[in-house]
Amino acid sequence: MRITSNMQNQSIMNSMMNNQSILASLQNQLATGNKVNSAADNPSAVPSIMDSNTVLNKIEIYKNNITYLNGETEVTEGTLGQITEYIQRLKDLTLEAANATNSPDQLKLINDEVKQIKEQIVSLGNTQYQGSYIFAGNNTGTQPFVINDDGSISYQGTPSAGDYKREYSIADGVTVSINIAGDKALGYSELQDPGPPAVYTGEGLLHTVNLLTNLLESDTPDYEAIRTQIDGLDTAQNLILSARTEIGGAQSRLNMTNEQHENSKITYKTIQSNLQEVDISQVVTELATQQVALQASLYVGSQVMSISLLDYM
Repeated sequence: MRITSNMQNQSIMNSMMNNQSILASLQNQLATGNKVNSAADNPSAVPSIMDSNTVLNKIEIYKNNITYLNGETEVTEGTLGQITEYIQRLKDLTLEAANATNSPDQLKLINDEVKQIKEQIVSLGNTQYQGSYIFAGNNTGTQPFVINDDGSISYQGTPSAGDYKREYSIADGVTVSINIAGDKALGYSELQDPGPPAVYTGEGLLHTVNLLTNLLESDTPDYEAIRTQIDGLDTAQNLILSARTEIGGAQSRLNMTNEQHENSKITYKTIQSNLQEVDISQVVTELATQQVALQASLYVGSQVMSISLLDYM
């Protein structure tokens, strides 16, 4: 087949265009740090890159949830720890008050501290984390505990008998709930009869504290009844201990899951890097080589096309 000047010129133009395209691709890789910037760059690698991106995005969401939950568990554990200390102080005060040598005036002095502790426990029951009440169940925007004017203590959160758990996804198909219903942890105490003496109905630590307060305010102290409040305080302390154990188990689970995510993140980052990230030194070398090749093709092309033009003069 006879090679015409037009065919020769077209071949040279195609070669120069190809060199320019390769040069542009290398410059783009150098600018972005990626060797796959569009599906056309490496069609077979695109599905794997997209899959890695999807997995890494999900891992970040799960890790954010775990970070939030770890923060709340730390606050919850710290709060329950303070309440445990107050319970121990209440037990000491109860044993002190149960001594029959105490006069009504001495009991009222003890009661002043008991009332202060009651207020502190209610305040701890209204602890917030990032603007949410941690003991309110799903009613995180509602203050769970309120001391009423009649001395009763109302619980306004989601009851433990209801759907109080707030669940968060921490891995594919894995959810965790770390919140504790306030009425389960601290109880409540409602006024049944204003008396005197006032009669309260309820359960848990707060109800025991109210019963103790009533006994300490009596003009005719019942020292045996005061002593029996130790049982209610022991029960409350065990409930708090159980809640702290539950929180500790949740923390361990969160930490193990977070470690698994870190390992997965490294794996998928490596896959993504192998498929997408460029070797800068290699690209720079190829870029320099391609620039020389383009310049050479431009020079050869100009010489050949110039000669072809002279054939017609």
